[in-house]
Amino acid sequence: MTDRSQPTATWTADDVAVGAVSRLPGPVVLDRSSPVPLYHQLSATIRQFVTDGRLLAGERLPPERELAEMAAVSRMTARQALAELDRGGIITVRHGVGTFVAAPRFTYDAIHLQGFTEMAEQSGLTATSRVVGLYVGPASPAETAALGLPDGTDLLRIVRVRSLGGSAIVLETSLLDAVRFGDLTDEDLGQSLYRSLERRFGFRLTHAEETIEARLADGMEAELLGIAVGAPTLVVSGTAWQDGTAVAGFRSVYPAERVRLAVTSQRQQPGVDAGNQSVSMVLT
Repeated sequence: MTDRSQPTATWTADDVAVGAVSRLPGPVVLDRSSPVPLYHQLSATIRQFVTDGRLLAGERLPPERELAEMAAVSRMTARQALAELDRGGIITVRHGVGTFVAAPRFTYDAIHLQGFTEMAEQSGLTATSRVVGLYVGPASPAETAALGLPDGTDLLRIVRVRSLGGSAIVLETSLLDAVRFGDLTDEDLGQSLYRSLERRFGFRLTHAEETIEARLADGMEAELLGIAVGAPTLVVSGTAWQDGTAVAGFRSVYPAERVRLAVTSQRQQPGVDAGNQSVSMVLT
């Protein structure tokens, strides 16, 4: 049974019933003459609020009954809309607590070398960055070895919190030769570092060597990522190269509650080249 016999529903944040858990940030119009199901129209509108940044990760949505009343649809229709959002990773349902906007979904592609900004754009998301550290200091022996630099070389360290939809996704530290790349301090470091390296210095990164490990968040990581001290994280670290030249070191810390590692593997037959394997990390 559909709700098409009911009048078109138009409502705003001011129309939300008293006692609603959360106020939605703008008007919703359901077109009952459209062949698009009402539940899909309702879910698409809420999805757009999230995409536009008008609903942020962690914000609580009105419960099913109140959402149905606001949109002048049946509870079944509201339930279907919420279920569609849940399947799409837009919301998360905490039984006995409520329905909340989920942290943004982001795919980390470990096969194709891309920066955070580029991967976000590829997924139709808008990345933002906040520089929380920018300084020059001597490299450790491990850092000089990874970058192929002489002992005692000064490194430019750029520490940024990268976010999607207002939610901190990764704490990223980049390490570069301070003599060669010191002019990066004049760049807008809120944008793509990889693009700055190419545009300003002519370095087009070709590949990276990475390691992935599970660790517990320390005090600084917890504060900057908005998680508890000791919360599990996934740490991706390594070196980015242009052909045979090491260009930049990196260390990226992801909250484990927002990440899962997905690997596509292929059974190798004896004597047959396995070729390239697909590895990706999906933030949820």
